[in-house]
Amino acid sequence: MKLPILFSAICLAIFIGLLQGTHYFYVANADTEMGIYMTEVLVILMWMSLFGVFISLAFSKLKKIFKGVF
Repeated sequence: MKLPILFSAICLAIFIGLLQGTHYFYVANADTEMGIYMTEVLVILMWMSLFGVFISLAFSKLKKIFKGVF
């Protein structure tokens, strides 16, 4: 049970770091088209890390559900 909690803490740290850092990246680089696309990638990565927090905490229950189905 320690591994999912550790993974969740890492994902939460990534989310918090990107939550603050994405704004500064946007302000610095949004004047180019590539900067806008990179900002979108960072925002997607930020939300995927938050999704990873919840998935890692519920991983054991999801594993039991999928083992029962398949």
